[in-house]
Amino acid sequence: AYRQGLQEAGFEHVKIKVGTSPLLELRAVREYRAAGFSVRVDANQSFSSVDDVSAFLDAGVTVLEEPGALLGSSWGNRLQPPHTWLGLDESLLNAMPIDLTEKDFHTLVLKPTVLGLVRTLGFVRFAQERSRQVYISHSLEGPIAHAMLCELSLAFGEVAGVAMPTDARVMFT
Repeated sequence: AYRQGLQEAGFEHVKIKVGTSPLLELRAVREYRAAGFSVRVDANQSFSSVDDVSAFLDAGVTVLEEPGALLGSSWGNRLQPPHTWLGLDESLLNAMPIDLTEKDFHTLVLKPTVLGLVRTLGFVRFAQERSRQVYISHSLEGPIAHAMLCELSLAFGEVAGVAMPTDARVMFT
């Protein structure tokens, strides 16, 4: 009933934060996918093996944010190329766009109130040059900051080649 209500409200995408109950979280991914939703998963750097990543990709996840310590390792040929699924968020905290030159990724999730506006703009341009997606996100700021982030997202939406949350309604669970 819950998923049906989301569909009736026009939601097409779901983001699930994972890392505490992998079997239940995997089941939720499969159920949302079976109902026709596109599913993003945020692992918050909690995965410790390629098997963890593989299980969620096999379940049909479209973007897997911050899988964990595996970011610095070789993915080998067991997984799809990272540019088809890897989302970066927390790992950007101490990075600059130039630091990503050798990384392959699908999506950047940017928090301007954490990164600052100049670094955020640098990451947006970097992603645009590589035809990658960008999402402007938050760090649970208050209503004024939330309004600013929405305006910023709309402003960046004017930049060709950058996808923003305004492209589709996203439900976070």
